[in-house]
Amino acid sequence: MMRDALMPPEPLRAQIARSNVALALATTEVDDMPLIMVNRGFLRLTGFEPDAVIGRNCRFLQDETTPRDQIAAMAAFLHDDTRDDGRFPVLNRRLDGTNFLNLVFLSKLRDRKGQIRFVIASQFDITAARQTAALAHNDAALIGTLQTMRQTIGQFGLAMTDSAGLIARSISTLARFAVRDE
Repeated sequence: MMRDALMPPEPLRAQIARSNVALALATTEVDDMPLIMVNRGFLRLTGFEPDAVIGRNCRFLQDETTPRDQIAAMAAFLHDDTRDDGRFPVLNRRLDGTNFLNLVFLSKLRDRKGQIRFVIASQFDITAARQTAALAHNDAALIGTLQTMRQTIGQFGLAMTDSAGLIARSISTLARFAVRDE
């Protein structure tokens, strides 16, 4: 479920692989930030197989119905060196062609020199799960995954900022979409 080159340390790979949260890891060391690893949660959520996603940018989940402002918000984040964490709703498409509203949490992993080496993304389908209980459960799992990951990557000279506050604000993000959709 990962590309051989440019891999992060094995303990981080193991944590991503065993997480129940849908996760994808992209490298910034290759143009267009291709995915180098996805876990089973990501594959279940999207319906794609590893061979169809590894080496591609996550944009393959977008289609002509994806609002341009959603795409622009993520692109602006990825090109903003002052922000390390962000949460973005984006309309995505599964392999079977069905659309889903994906709440994507992005976090940049920096090396000891402050250079961004990887971007980790978690995905959560908020199309059917617009109840705060489902989102809160996902966020609790994501916070646990990120805390464990933060400890592991620190041993290898990579850093991840504290994202718990951003994750905690997800309920207000969800509420804004519920209000907008009514």
